[in-house]
Amino acid sequence: MATLGLRSVRAALVLGTCLSTLAAPAFAQEVDEGEGGAEIIVTGSRIPTIRDQGPSPVTTIDADTIRANGYTSVPELLAAMTQNSGETQSPQSGSSADFTPGAQQVDLRGLGPNHTLVLINGRRIADFPLPYIGRSNFTDISNIPVSLIEKVEILSGAGSAIYGSDAIAGVVNFKMKEKLDGVTLDYRYGMTEHGGGASHRFTATGGWSTDRFNIAGGIEFLDQKPLWAFDRSIQDSTDDNPVNTIARRTFLRYSIDNDSYIDPGAATCANLSSLNGGTTIYTSRPRYGDYDPVIDDYGPGYYCGSKESIGYGTIVSGRRGFNSFGTMSYELSDNAKLFADFQLGISKVKLMYDVTSWAFESSSSSSDNSFYNAFDDTIDDWSRQFTPEETGGLEMQRSKQTTFSITPGVRGIFGAVWDY
Repeated sequence: MATLGLRSVRAALVLGTCLSTLAAPAFAQEVDEGEGGAEIIVTGSRIPTIRDQGPSPVTTIDADTIRANGYTSVPELLAAMTQNSGETQSPQSGSSADFTPGAQQVDLRGLGPNHTLVLINGRRIADFPLPYIGRSNFTDISNIPVSLIEKVEILSGAGSAIYGSDAIAGVVNFKMKEKLDGVTLDYRYGMTEHGGGASHRFTATGGWSTDRFNIAGGIEFLDQKPLWAFDRSIQDSTDDNPVNTIARRTFLRYSIDNDSYIDPGAATCANLSSLNGGTTIYTSRPRYGDYDPVIDDYGPGYYCGSKESIGYGTIVSGRRGFNSFGTMSYELSDNAKLFADFQLGISKVKLMYDVTSWAFESSSSSSDNSFYNAFDDTIDDWSRQFTPEETGGLEMQRSKQTTFSITPGVRGIFGAVWDY
């Protein structure tokens, strides 16, 4: 009898679990009260769990929190989350700027943006047309208007059992506002503590609804000024480097035969001293000169360089953007609703992560970049960095991207036990 009772209990538990799974709503929808009055929410696995409990609790950021913290964009919001630990908060790094300038990603737990699933209202959005660093697909989050977000739900545990390999690191769901009363206008101006990097954001949201019909939407304009490295005393010169304070090699000739720098002479560098804002100097690097038998070591190698050219890079990219989102729905019955979501984003980004450089490369593209210099009968290797005076100013990389999407559909309850 005891064994039969145990089996009956197990059967009841299994049946209850199956019914709970069938009745579970789509990702990020909330159920007010669960068994015993505890609050139940749906995680990325679509299995209801109690908030802040279980192996993968859900972190929720609502619209009031977003406004109170002054977040101006979705990337800025997610950059503040401890779960977003990857190097993808900005296109400022050289590799991502080369392949996907202007796009910004989310990378939960540092596993790569291709392993974080991004949803809007519980539905997937299209991948960015270019691969991240030329290697993997990802979702651009820079064109989601932050002013229309009702809340953001972050599941930092694996959701691959339900969604596939792109949810190994977790799921981020943006639940957008569906009902708005009247029209709201908002303007925000921001400035960094030590100056530079000013930003302007203007948003307009509004909506209208009846008993069965709802329409809501808004537009957002963003103007983010770039912040340069030379605007900060901690990174405007190689003297700020605690390990290597040697000036950057603006003009360099290297002798292959002697394995040393070819001295250009102080007079040559003096003629170039007006470049890099007047910071180009005649300088040297230890142990890259000719061998000196007196000291039994190599002497300094001389070249024309600048310590301040390290500051010719943006810490924060310049960005001008227009984002919009709209949603409408019509309730056919208590169990079915028609909906359609619209999104349009236009973004122009300007950034400069370093000065443009050049080095001689042979026609065979081999690693040996030396060549015969007929002028002085030597085997040379040349390299240089272009200065702002030569390029007509700081040469910024510019990109423009336009994204749009239309998502129509129907959702509701079928047979009182199945949400679709």
